[in-house]
Amino acid sequence: MPKLSENRQRRRQWERRNLLLVLGMLLLGGEAIIGLLYGRSAALSALLCLVPAAVLIVLLWLLLVAVERWLDRG
Repeated sequence: MPKLSENRQRRRQWERRNLLLVLGMLLLGGEAIIGLLYGRSAALSALLCLVPAAVLIVLLWLLLVAVERWLDRG
């Protein structure tokens, strides 16, 4: 596979960093807000919704990365 250009490498790093920020805000920020508003037990039960949402975001991101690599080959 040919070496990626500097701009493309920078863009991929930026995308990964944004993914981690979104996941962190969803999981940590969401847990903190729910915990502050509704208490510890609600925050723990909110994990049942927040973790699958984070997994779905990662799966969609992986799908987009796979499609991008597939199109770069062609």
